[in-house]
Formats: sequence, C-alpha cells, structure tokens
Amino acid sequence: MKIEFIASVGLITSEPPTDRKLFVETLGLPLDGAGDYIFSEEIEGTKHFGLWPLREAAQACFGSDEWPADRTVPQVSVEFEVASPDAVLEAAKELEERGIRFEIRVMSAHRDPETVADYAKNARMRGLKVIIAGAGLSAALPGVVAAHTDLPVIGVPLTSKTSVAGGLDALLSIAQMPPGVPVAAVGVDNAKNAAVLAARILGA
Repeated sequence: MKIEFIASVGLITSEPPTDRKLFVETLGLPLDGAGDYIFSEEIEGTKHFGLWPLREAAQACFGSDEWPADRTVPQVSVEFEVASPDAVLEAAKELEERGIRFEIRVMSAHRDPETVADYAKNARMRGLKVIIAGAGLSAALPGVVAAHTDLPVIGVPLTSKTSVAGGLDALLSIAQMPPGVPVAAVGVDNAKNAAVLAARILGA
C-alpha cells in the first residue's frame, strides 16, 4: 500500500499531563496550544499532529465523556442539515475512495445553533482541515459554520419539496455570504463535487 502523505494525526489521550511530558519533554516534539490540547503543524510527515484529550474529543463529537471504540479521529467533516444522512452518501463515497477519513454529523443551524457554533469553533483544534456543510431552503448551516471557524467551508445547496426554483433559494443563501465570511458553493444537490473540492484543498 502506497501512502502519499498523512494530512492529520491526532492521538487521543486519557492522561494529558503525562503524555505532554512524554511527547514534549522526552521526545522533544514542538507541540503547543491552549489547555490540554497541544499540536504542531511543523512535524515532518504530517500536516497536523496533536494530542487530543479523550474527554474533550468525546464531548465535541458525541456529547458524552465516552469515546466510541469504533470511531477514529476525523480528517474531513461532512455535516448536513437534513433528517437523514443518506443525502451525504455521494460525498462520503468519494472521500472513502480517495482514502480520506471523515465523519458525518447531522445538525441544524436553526434548531441547534449553539451545537453548530461549538462544533465549528472546535474543528481546527480537533485536527479537521475542511468542512462540507449541506442545507436546503434558507440554507443557513454553511454560513453559520464559516462564521465560527477559519477552516475552508464548502456549502452544498439541497432541494426539498418546498424548495424555490429547484433549490435556487439554498444556492443563493450559500453563495451570497458577506465579505470576510467565505463559503465555497457547489451545484445544487452536488455533494460529490464538494468531496472532490475538499480533496483538492487537502492535496489528496
């Protein structure tokens, strides 16, 4: 198996002080950061290396203190403002075929604004590199995410039974962001292109 590069390595730690001493003092890695999460973007072989406290990781991803044994630290986040994750299958398939790790979260900028804000604010700290956010109608999710993170955000306008002009409402909501809060917009219902663009941003 040939690996071109490692975009992100995040080591989950249940003992931050002990592991900080090991990696920083003993191994001499240039890790730094506020709180228990420490990281570096200067370590050869990976674009981002960090030590992520288990409790913080679990809270950020699942709202509990326990991290599921079958989940890995993500590289790309795919979040959609829909009732079912089925709408992200094209994006998920494209990322999987390219060997890019990802997570899928279902959340609403209107119904759960604080959850969305917290997720976006913690995205870089958790080692994420790109966020794909899909939404329909007023399509606020991509913009709200972009307002709370400096990571690249790709918006996917989605159609529904009450969409205006075949999804034009969602497309304009995503594309017409104010200066300083950019969101890249792909075609209506074109989650695959969002995944391809994310891969190009990552260089994967």
